[in-house]
Amino acid sequence: MFAETTAGVNARTAIEAPQPQESSATPCDSCETRAADGIAPDGRSLCTACARRERTLVCDGGNDLEETRAELKEAIADIPDVDPASLTLSEGGDGQFTISSNEQEQNVDEIDAALDGTGYERDGIFNPPRETHQYITRIEEE
Repeated sequence: MFAETTAGVNARTAIEAPQPQESSATPCDSCETRAADGIAPDGRSLCTACARRERTLVCDGGNDLEETRAELKEAIADIPDVDPASLTLSEGGDGQFTISSNEQEQNVDEIDAALDGTGYERDGIFNPPRETHQYITRIEEE
């Protein structure tokens, strides 16, 4: 049994097939394989994968994830019934924290005030019994 390989409905010659395009993107200074998505604090161009490996948030202008987490924990500590240790942040910068009360018992103005100046804003909630998981996301600068 023999099979013929074709690209699409009709077979094409090498001249007709799409050719690789030259990229003008800056290569990642770390892996030298992928295009750079951002700049590290020390000025090196990094792709997202290398920035994550180095625990640097490309989308956050190069802030260290642990430093950002510590600043957020301090900012949310005064919210009533909050558990600052519950704060989690993804590599992309979005996150959540737990408040040990029902949504109706919470003052969203206090939560907004606590997040004010951190570069984060409320982005939804999840309500298991007797607590609220408050989701947060980076504020998009225009």
